[in-house]
Amino acid sequence: MTERKADIPNSGQPTGERGVALIIALLALTVLTGIGFAIMVSSSTESLINAGFRRAGLAHFAAMGGVEEMRGRMGPDAAPLTNNLSSVKIPCSDGTTCPLLYNTVTRVANLGKAYYIRLSNLIDPSDPNCLYLGMDCTDPDAPAASADRIIFTTTQPGTATTMPYVWVKATLATQMKLKRRMGTGGGPCNPSDPLDPSYCDPATLDDANMICRKGLKLIVGNPAAAPAYSNCGDPVVPVFVYTALSIQPGRATRVVRELAAVGSIPNLPGGLTLDGCPSVFPPPTSHPFELSGIDGGSCGAACNVHSVVTRCQADMETIQNLITDGNKCAPAGAYTVATPNFCQAGPNRNGDYPGVGNQNCNNPNCNNTSNSADIFYDASMSDPDAQPFFANCSGLQEFVSLVEDWADYTYPANTNSLSTHGDGSNANPDLWDRVVNVIEGDASLSQADFGDPGAGIILVKGTLTVNGYPSYNGAILVIGTGNMVVSGAGNGTINGGIFVANTSTCAGTGLLGPVSYDNPGGGTFNLNYNSDAIKPKDGLLPMLRLSLNY
Repeated sequence: MTERKADIPNSGQPTGERGVALIIALLALTVLTGIGFAIMVSSSTESLINAGFRRAGLAHFAAMGGVEEMRGRMGPDAAPLTNNLSSVKIPCSDGTTCPLLYNTVTRVANLGKAYYIRLSNLIDPSDPNCLYLGMDCTDPDAPAASADRIIFTTTQPGTATTMPYVWVKATLATQMKLKRRMGTGGGPCNPSDPLDPSYCDPATLDDANMICRKGLKLIVGNPAAAPAYSNCGDPVVPVFVYTALSIQPGRATRVVRELAAVGSIPNLPGGLTLDGCPSVFPPPTSHPFELSGIDGGSCGAACNVHSVVTRCQADMETIQNLITDGNKCAPAGAYTVATPNFCQAGPNRNGDYPGVGNQNCNNPNCNNTSNSADIFYDASMSDPDAQPFFANCSGLQEFVSLVEDWADYTYPANTNSLSTHGDGSNANPDLWDRVVNVIEGDASLSQADFGDPGAGIILVKGTLTVNGYPSYNGAILVIGTGNMVVSGAGNGTINGGIFVANTSTCAGTGLLGPVSYDNPGGGTFNLNYNSDAIKPKDGLLPMLRLSLNY
């Protein structure tokens, strides 16, 4: 007989265990859902943060771009293409050529290129009510603008507040604008802490006289000399405050403030300047040869300089002694300031060195005549106040840095070819194609490397060797090892000036080293000082950033 078992319900897993599994599954699903929601929220938050950073970044770089653009537009080489804002030239020499942006009131007339002021769309970024489009905002500086201050504002708004917006204001710097006291006892003006030694009320600072840059220093223009501001040097270099406000979609804002000044080429003290001790210059025996300090530029006699300038008196005496003058001075002997009656025997070559002064040849037979060699010891070459760029290592290194910033082309050391010499063939210096070249070390150049003639600035940071007399309109700066050799051959004329200095000793001694200029050989060579060639466009070069705050 077959045995049968009774069917027993729920003979598998107990019901309680199934409930626990279900609860665990629901909890796991809840956890996963929470994790997914957290990831979604985190991703959304990250996206919002990233978007905020992007907007802030856009605002920052747009404001930076605003001051960069304004600095470019205010450069002397900016070209006025049309009357719209995207191509305006600042400064504008004729208000009628850009009537949409300028009135015809000249604010500073002695800068060569006059500056003008725009009359509308003035905005004050410090006023919270003036941050967005659609508001009727004004700049509180504008109504009080005096005849010796410059204010220029420009807007590039969209048509609605949701569109990107960049605004830039350029104001002539004053002590009040900089919140800084200039001159004796000068320094920052701290308006917040009466116990701070630098405490002062910015409202009491001068706001009528511009701050200018003279060499490496910021000084206050002398109000007695306005509008010429002769104490600021030549050319006058005003300091500007650029304030840029950028508003991006989402109302991200950024304000950037920059101090800037027009770059400038300083006057060269002589046709040939030997800024080192000892200075070696064996005068050439070839003839015709002329090294002239008589200005061949439009400035004329007012800008005449010395033929050869030395940093040390002993070098002046040595060079003067080497210039033959046997026809006029007897008995032959060594020239010194104490014994001026003695001159080097041989053909008279004094006439090859004309310049603004003849005081270094005190013999009655040659004093203050066209035949006197103008070799001059300039004591101001060691005075940082008188020659801020040339007096010491720091000034010359700063000057080299500025020229490097202006450079159109940079060549490596041991360069033996220069193809970017510019073009100075036009009779009008304003139409020259001036090129700034920097050579990072020694250079050996031929006559052809200087053009026929070229134009601009050539800075050599090593020894410069020139094979053949070059023709060039501009400044040749040999600042490094302080050696220049021109091997005579053919005919050549340099209109401008040559400056030689030795900064290779600065790292070790902190002092400028010895220099040499050698001009052996025959042929015909003229070095004529020319202020138009040395200082292009009234001596003004691209704008330089002095400081930046944001």
